[in-house]
Amino acid sequence: MFTLDRAFDIVAPIAIYYAADVCFKRKAETAIEHVREAAERGEKWPANVEDPCSYPLLEDVEHWSQESYDRLFEAIVEDMTTCWSWHFDAAGSKEYLDINDKPVFAGDKYGMFPLYESAADLRARIREVGVERGVCTS
Repeated sequence: MFTLDRAFDIVAPIAIYYAADVCFKRKAETAIEHVREAAERGEKWPANVEDPCSYPLLEDVEHWSQESYDRLFEAIVEDMTTCWSWHFDAAGSKEYLDINDKPVFAGDKYGMFPLYESAADLRARIREVGVERGVCTS
């Protein structure tokens, strides 16, 4: 089974490519190959991520990657802190609020959380914000 961080690291370049940055095309193609190879080996995705094989020939990889990215983003945040909550900001992007209702993250695209290329980068930012604001992180 994929670890949470490994799944995020595979999904992130695909989601970034479709959501914001065509310069990620090569990284996205490589990540899609990892998805296909994992499927051939029968690897299981975390419970909060729909198996990409349920999308015929990955035709809807854009939708799958963005949904999966957000679910993995949420899981990583929840793995590190339980006192932040998410909602949609005024522009329709997803963001987290700290215990004082101040934004922690602001999304980069309508309906999505901000884009991080790796779970390590996201976890580092969560720790950084936790230290800056003295909010609860584990």
